[in-house]
Amino acid sequence: MSRMHRIIAAAFVCLVIGTMIAAAFWPRKVPSFDGPFVIADGETLVTNGQRLQLKGLDSPEIGQRCRGEDGVVQLCGAQARFGLAQRMAQAGVLCQGSDRIDNDRILVTCTAMGRDVGAEMVRSGLVLNAGGYENEEKQAQADKVGLWAGAFDRPEEWRRLHPRNDIIRRQDEN
Repeated sequence: MSRMHRIIAAAFVCLVIGTMIAAAFWPRKVPSFDGPFVIADGETLVTNGQRLQLKGLDSPEIGQRCRGEDGVVQLCGAQARFGLAQRMAQAGVLCQGSDRIDNDRILVTCTAMGRDVGAEMVRSGLVLNAGGYENEEKQAQADKVGLWAGAFDRPEEWRRLHPRNDIIRRQDEN
């Protein structure tokens, strides 16, 4: 190989390596979603056929019941869904995220009128903190709002006691 060919090959290798380094540090555009949204539960949205899950939340399941401070049974899963629907119906809602879970959902953070929807959901006691909203959950506990006003099973415990197949089987029997 002639000296000129070696110089060209070395330049090409440097160009490829430089491009790879630049691509690794180049800011990526994070996908954004602005609705309209269909609310599946207290943490899951659907827009244009894409399922989105609010990052850092653990919502009671739709069929989950809790007890309020007066001991009356409440549909806490449905309440969480309604609370999310109210917040997502506001003007200026924007959800952003790109991390995928379960191959079909994208983890997102949503804002409505500049406020973090997840933080508001945890602060109101409608859902639990699953990471990133520790202060909001402490405030909800201290204020005894939402789930913290009465007795409830943590959503992961409720799911363990009520597997999806069991729920589907009971619905089919009726």
